[in-house]
Amino acid sequence: MRQGFAVLVLALIFGSACTAAPRPLPPPDCPPAARPAHVGPALPVGDGLTAAELGFSRVDRWSFSIGAIVANPSSRAAYRTTVTLRLLDAAGLAVLALPTQTLPVVLPGSRLPVGASIDLPAEVAPAVARVSVELGTTHWVDSEPDNRLFIHYDTVAETDHPDDRARNAEFRLPANMGSGPCRGLSSGSATLVYRNPAGAVIGGETVAYAGDYCAGSHFGEVVSAAYVPLEADRAGTLIAVYCDA
Repeated sequence: MRQGFAVLVLALIFGSACTAAPRPLPPPDCPPAARPAHVGPALPVGDGLTAAELGFSRVDRWSFSIGAIVANPSSRAAYRTTVTLRLLDAAGLAVLALPTQTLPVVLPGSRLPVGASIDLPAEVAPAVARVSVELGTTHWVDSEPDNRLFIHYDTVAETDHPDDRARNAEFRLPANMGSGPCRGLSSGSATLVYRNPAGAVIGGETVAYAGDYCAGSHFGEVVSAAYVPLEADRAGTLIAVYCDA
């Protein structure tokens, strides 16, 4: 049974490729990643979390890139929150609900990206006019500063071989993120959210990630994206790497 999650959030900065560095060792006295000590039942999110930003783009005639930012204005951490993104028609009726995602941890005062992408049949795609986000249930837990589950990384990274004319892109994670959990976590997925030059969310996607970021050390792996809107300001891209214990 899965025992816990951690999330690493990075602001991506546009530029030249960064140089890989040797894997840093975690400090010997750091506590291991762990499940929160007191986890209550899954409850409706209510007003504790909000969908602070939401947007989408067509990356071609049938492909869509969807992004949202989930904010936690409360004083407690939201643990294993379910989120569902939907494509709607002009009347607000659902065209398609994308698979429900689980956000490992949304810390008090933090904002977490949620992204998804999809290719629709040619007869369905023209009906899409807007998107919605549904915040389902979460486990509210007290934020425990000494628990590695609640350590939250903010840092910078760079893009590899940028081409603003292409929907594909490679985003390089930093070569050294600093101290990590003593016990290595297994990798899950990486979620990206894209902004336009004015700062508005215009899309996103979730991609498989199998690097070493979740183990507390890495070589600056590359995350490959395939649904980057042409209008995206790649310097404003936000990425979260989800890690599973």
